[in-house]
Amino acid sequence: MWRLLPNTGDVPKETRIKAAVVMAPIGVVFDAEGLAGIGVPIRLYQAADDHVLVNRWNAERVRSLLPRPPEPATVPGGHYVFLAPCSPAQAAALPSLCVDAPGVDRAEVHRKINAEIVDIFNRTLGPD
Repeated sequence: MWRLLPNTGDVPKETRIKAAVVMAPIGVVFDAEGLAGIGVPIRLYQAADDHVLVNRWNAERVRSLLPRPPEPATVPGGHYVFLAPCSPAQAAALPSLCVDAPGVDRAEVHRKINAEIVDIFNRTLGPD
């Protein structure tokens, strides 16, 4: 199993990161020991219909292994809803990345996520 920080005793503790936002993480490569050193506030997003990185083995796994429970959030759509809204040309060229399921408004998802990201960083880092 991969570890975010190897438990060798010679890896310096990262002190510059005070909070993090994670979207659709790859979780199958981590175990509890590999995530044990993460103690900062985390907002962890998953897409409701993620068939690329199935939540059960990825986002939910990361959530369950973090020593400090993250703020979980689920947004409508599939894995690629986290990408910026596509132009019409991009949607025509890459529909698998750009076209969301009926009823999913990617621009609205991004407006909501953006506001939530500002909120978590304001709460954990302060508004300055």
